[in-house]
Amino acid sequence: MNTKGLIILTSVCLLLISVPAGAIDSKAWITSLPDRVGRMQPSAKADAMNMESGDQRWSVVHQGYASDKSEKHVDLTLVGGQGAPQITSFQMMSSMKVETEEQIIKPVTISKYKGLLNLGPKDKRGTLMIRLGEDMIAIIEVAPITKETEIITLAEQLPLDQFAAQAK
Repeated sequence: MNTKGLIILTSVCLLLISVPAGAIDSKAWITSLPDRVGRMQPSAKADAMNMESGDQRWSVVHQGYASDKSEKHVDLTLVGGQGAPQITSFQMMSSMKVETEEQIIKPVTISKYKGLLNLGPKDKRGTLMIRLGEDMIAIIEVAPITKETEIITLAEQLPLDQFAAQAK
């Protein structure tokens, strides 16, 4: 499933959850998105979505990055709001450790933030979830990638403090 499809599916699921939530306007994050991640530039216009149902509010911003000179691409997604499925997933999995030939899952620290790395060396895909606050998470997906240092280096280039400050 592509990122847009996942965002829509998770948004619908959120409407079914009856948790009071608060989130900032997703459009506020757009101005904080970096012009580059590594040597990659935005591959399209950022997608922003605000969801509201009763007293529930949830925001998502997604930006893809790519390079003309390589096949590598990065997807950056920011999610904010109590009850957001990505935040719940992070909370449940944040201390998980798994290592097989096909998958590595482990907690990591990016700057001062707790993260969860999911690296698939065989399929050359990596996902890094970074908890930026009680109700905010950044998700970085990179492909192709085989080393955890590559995704961590990209994450360290992001304005994580700026994202976290906007959620307060």
